[in-house]
This record gives sequence, C-alpha cells and structure tokens, in this order.
Amino acid sequence: AAPGDRGRVVTAGSWTYGQRAGATGDNSNSQFALLALHEAARAGVPVKRQTWLQAQRYWASCANANGSWGYTIGTRGGTGSMTCAGITSIWITAEHLGAPGARTVADGTVQCCGGASSPRELERGLAWLGRNFSVTENPGAGGPVWLFYYLYGLERVGRFSARRYIGEADWYLEGARMFLSLQDRL
Repeated sequence: AAPGDRGRVVTAGSWTYGQRAGATGDNSNSQFALLALHEAARAGVPVKRQTWLQAQRYWASCANANGSWGYTIGTRGGTGSMTCAGITSIWITAEHLGAPGARTVADGTVQCCGGASSPRELERGLAWLGRNFSVTENPGAGGPVWLFYYLYGLERVGRFSARRYIGEADWYLEGARMFLSLQDRL
C-alpha cells in the first residue's frame, strides 16, 4: 500500500455490483475485473497505469495480517478462494506496474514474480495458502463451501506464479487426483 493507506479504507481500485456512489467493492467482482483487464491489456487494449496502481493499493489495503483475504475489505478471517483472488490480483497489478515475471536465475532455479521486488502481500498470501492448503475444502470457509471456485482460484495462483508447489503440496497433482476421484465409476 502507498504511504498512509494502512488503516484506512481504500475503495478506489475495487469493483462491485451496480454503480452506487461510494460503494465498497467486493473481492470476487474485483478479481474478475482485473482478470478481464489483464487479458484486454494482453490483447493490446490500453489500460491506464492509475487503474493498476489503485487496484494494487486496494488489494494491499484489504490483506489480513496473517496473509489471507476475505470477501470484502475489513473482513477478518480469510478464505482460500478470496486469498487466491488476492494473490492473483496482486500478481496482475505487479505485472502491469513493471515488476518482472518469473525467470531463471544463475543457479538454474526459478525466481517468481520479481523476487525481492514482489509486493510483500503476494508472498504472505502464498505462505498462508501453503499453511492452509487443501483440495477437498475451501480453507477458512468451514468445509466444501465454494470448493470449485477456490480450486479455480488455486489454478490461477499456480499458473500466474509459475510455482509447482504451494507450501509442500504439488497443487496440480493433488487437484488432478481429487477430480479423478469424483469421476463416475464405469
């Protein structure tokens, strides 16, 4: 967050239903707006730098101290689905604000998302997700509530961050095994 943003509600850079003046955005709509803007920018549609900056400030301001995100700014006790939304949104804004993407460094390892120049919320979010990793429930939601929405978010986190592991878990392999276990038996 920009100096002075901590502790104050930052709604610029968020999206919600409708066009109510002064309405606080919700993190589900906000992540989908950023996903759409990201793809539009990749297709050559100009997006103002201020849009990326305001969105990054918004997402940084609503990150919980433990690294999670909730459905709206000020929601304590985040969930896996909204933490995936936060990680993805921080990654997208960093990408468009000039933070370098994943790259191979001298020793052959992959350094993700700009390494030390990555927003700290991204790394804290990944740490929270690693500590709370599951493919059978939406962490923090109390069971399988919004499970497939969370798994969709988990795929975006893995894809955008270029990480095979989230915490100690091979997110793709564990997710694939879970989905295969749900298939109809012949």
